[in-house]
Amino acid sequence: MNSYCESARVNGVTRFADGAHGYQLSIVKPYQNNPATCFRQVFSYETAMKGIGHCIHTYTGNIDPCPAFIGEPFVMPILGNADELMAFYWDLLPEAFMVGMLVKLIDLSTGEVSLTIRNASMN
Repeated sequence: MNSYCESARVNGVTRFADGAHGYQLSIVKPYQNNPATCFRQVFSYETAMKGIGHCIHTYTGNIDPCPAFIGEPFVMPILGNADELMAFYWDLLPEAFMVGMLVKLIDLSTGEVSLTIRNASMN
């Protein structure tokens, strides 16, 4: 396995099995900004809770090079539809951090999925 890891990447996976609605968030990042060493973390949430989500992002701070995200994903309230969530959280970001954001909502009763993606180039 190639352990070269120049920059941080995050992903999320949802699970709908046997009536359970869980999810995982993960980050792959260089250890102490050394691209020769790749560090992987996975955070599992066995049960999704109405109105509660978790946030993980690629970087922390604004120095060069930016250090990768540290710690556990943090709790974020989920209020409104995907467009309202996107606007609310996007507007909280300092302009220097407006790179990209994805909001994915899944209606657990219908399975309907709503995706909203925003990139800085769309401003």
